Amino acid sequence: NLAKMTTDELLKSRVTLTYADAPSHKRKYSLYDCIVFDTEKDGIRCVLADGMWFEIDLKFAKKVEKYIGLIPESDLALPHANSKEHEGAYTKRACLGKAELVLMDKKCVIPTDARTKIEVCDIFTQGRQFVHIKPYKSSSTLSHLFSQGTVSADLFQNDPGFRKQAKAKVEEENRTIARLIPGVKPIETRDYEVIYAVIMANNGATPWQNKLPFFAKINLRQATTLLRNRGYKVAVKLIPKH
Repeated sequence: NLAKMTTDELLKSRVTLTYADAPSHKRKYSLYDCIVFDTEKDGIRCVLADGMWFEIDLKFAKKVEKYIGLIPESDLALPHANSKEHEGAYTKRACLGKAELVLMDKKCVIPTDARTKIEVCDIFTQGRQFVHIKPYKSSSTLSHLFSQGTVSADLFQNDPGFRKQAKAKVEEENRTIARLIPGVKPIETRDYEVIYAVIMANNGATPWQNKLPFFAKINLRQATTLLRNRGYKVAVKLIPKH
């Protein structure tokens, strides 16, 4: 029972991470380093993450919580995830038989004057929504998710070459929906929405905002602010995992 373990026991216990696509590559962590804990005691907000304790200013914490609480939850119809289902398999299944959804997972494009490939999104919808999907594993995983959304949206707005390639990728799956992307012509960002979809266990009784670790909330606030300043709409989608 985790609650009954001492700090020494948590430090000595080891968690092994094995990659599905590379079983021979393994990483080991202490159980203590894997715990994310958020509590308030004697008027002090404390967060344990990556094996370190952080004291959070209560006024700042309340501002973050209030901002996150006002981000809408998307009503986009996506299925529940299976407990052992890989992210890619889930995304493919979510799009199966859905004419309004275009599977974009692993369909990367190269920005103008760059060499690094960028994934436009995991799903593009006929509602002009860029859906980015990640399972909740840690604050760093979610930070990567939020960064993906801002980088892709920035390039989609400001790089005609990137936008043209993105349009071509969508066209491979659905020519009708591809017409919603103007290619090299300028876009109206207010016509598009970025949706951050997080796969996590949830019994439905807890608001999605309360399920995110505090540092992930900070990164989500930053990403949302950047996207809104560019004119995009932003929403979050909680995908329950069985």
